[in-house]
Amino acid sequence: MKQVTVGSGASMALQSVRNFRSIGGLRAHGGSRLAEGLVYRSGHFGSATSQDRELLRAAGLQFIDLRNPWESHAEDRTVPTWKGVQTPLQSKDGRDAVLWSAVREGRLTELADTLSAEEAEEAMHRLYANDIAGNPSVFANFLTSLATGDLPVVVHCSAGKDRTGWAIAVLLTALGVPESVIRDDYTRSSLPENQYLIRNTAGDVPPIDKHLRTIITPLLEARPSYLEAAWCSVENTWGTRHSYLEDGLGLTPALSQKLQARLLV
Repeated sequence: MKQVTVGSGASMALQSVRNFRSIGGLRAHGGSRLAEGLVYRSGHFGSATSQDRELLRAAGLQFIDLRNPWESHAEDRTVPTWKGVQTPLQSKDGRDAVLWSAVREGRLTELADTLSAEEAEEAMHRLYANDIAGNPSVFANFLTSLATGDLPVVVHCSAGKDRTGWAIAVLLTALGVPESVIRDDYTRSSLPENQYLIRNTAGDVPPIDKHLRTIITPLLEARPSYLEAAWCSVENTWGTRHSYLEDGLGLTPALSQKLQARLLV
């Protein structure tokens, strides 16, 4: 059970939502910190209990969903769709489409028969370098929504670590949070209690033996090398991280000031 703090300071405990947490309290340069209760990150809400759903509704969170429609269809089988904005990434590299559908639909035998741990890690690097770094408009919209839209907000995808991890990483970078703090927050998604639960089409969590666990672990963890793959791709395309933020994500001085004014204390 994850304990989190909502804007008013009330405690909210989610029983069945993975990787849900606030970024409040993270330190930025100059002694400022991220305000509590304004921005949350999470995995999907498809397994939320009725109590979870009631707490989320009471918190008044705005939902930013980075998943593709086929993912939300697979993962949100047992709960009503949350009202929010869905801004999916456009695939730049279709080589791993079958892999990701197998993960979302819990086709474990297929994963065990066709994948190795090394190939899984390579797929993660491709995801970050091609699809995540290659979709700046999605993350530009995310920053703009935080600067101008309603708060509090929860940004999420399926596992809450890759697309969501990058969204939070670029936000924290824009706010002047030290890279070591960004990396520490990012890698918290590797904690066992935060990792994505693979479910079959019936919604059940099938057993995973040691051999398969070794194979899929790279898919479930948030490794620093994944973030680095995205930043390397950014630098190859935009020249510098600053140029990516400014030209790719539209982070103007005015937008930066709005974000700081709203999110830092």
